Amino acid sequence: MIIGVTGTNGAGKTTLLKMLEERGFQQLSLSDYLRDVAEERKGEGARNDRDYLREIGNELRAKHGPGYLMQETLKKIKDDGRYIIDSIRNPGEVKAMRASDHETFLFGVDARPEVRYQRLLSRSQATGRIEGFKTYEEFLKDEQVENMSDPAGQQLHATLDLADIVFYNNGPQDDLKAKIERVLDYIVTRA
Repeated sequence: MIIGVTGTNGAGKTTLLKMLEERGFQQLSLSDYLRDVAEERKGEGARNDRDYLREIGNELRAKHGPGYLMQETLKKIKDDGRYIIDSIRNPGEVKAMRASDHETFLFGVDARPEVRYQRLLSRSQATGRIEGFKTYEEFLKDEQVENMSDPAGQQLHATLDLADIVFYNNGPQDDLKAKIERVLDYIVTRA
């Protein structure tokens, strides 16, 4: 079984991923593939350059097709176990996942922009992680870049529209966890 994960920045994807790992899912990430390419091209410091990773992803999708990152990531699956694949940002990646020989689900996580922005600010202050923007307007502008209509680009909202289930996370983390738990209890126990 493969559960793909997509969602907006700061929506709660990490919470979902941790809950899936606790249920025995092995995590794979399209972004890990991009980080490896970035490091190979520009050194270790490029692994966390969000703009550069986006640029590489768009380049590879334009050159090899919109499902390329997923196709490369699926090569890491060697058995019929349980896998999570995160960082899905293009409908072609969803199509490639669903074309695999595995049972698949796509989970999305979303929240209102102002809620996500406040979470990212809090996370940045707590961890020292720099998100690449400082103002709410810059955050919104960055979001526009992730919602292009270019087939090789990131199309986050179009990808979210393909999700089998979308968790809306505008409240406390415990509310999100309860929603996820109910869905996982149903999906994982029936599989």
